[in-house]
Amino acid sequence: KELYPICKFIYLIDPPKLALNKIIHFEKVDHLYAMRYYTYRLRRIYEIAKEASGVLVNTQKFKESLKEISQYLDLFEECKGEFNSNLVENIVPFETIQYCEERYEYYLYKIRSAIR
Repeated sequence: KELYPICKFIYLIDPPKLALNKIIHFEKVDHLYAMRYYTYRLRRIYEIAKEASGVLVNTQKFKESLKEISQYLDLFEECKGEFNSNLVENIVPFETIQYCEERYEYYLYKIRSAIR
């Protein structure tokens, strides 16, 4: 925490449907664990954002965010690149996605408010 003031944070956040499916696929966990983990990570990002400014990047809009990232990092050239979202099978129940979408919208608002 003592390093937060001198760090530049880039907060990358996957939308719930993509994130949950990736967590289940790569971590080999059930959808309830993935839901708890995803919402915990959102809350943790918010807690850090309250103490450290940064730039918020939705991974679905990564290319659109490159200019903002470059400006934030005071780079002489604009960042280039792509974000590989690793398409995975959609296996998460609708109710789980719906719950996580509510938490996503809630924390997205809180994080945006904290880093401005």
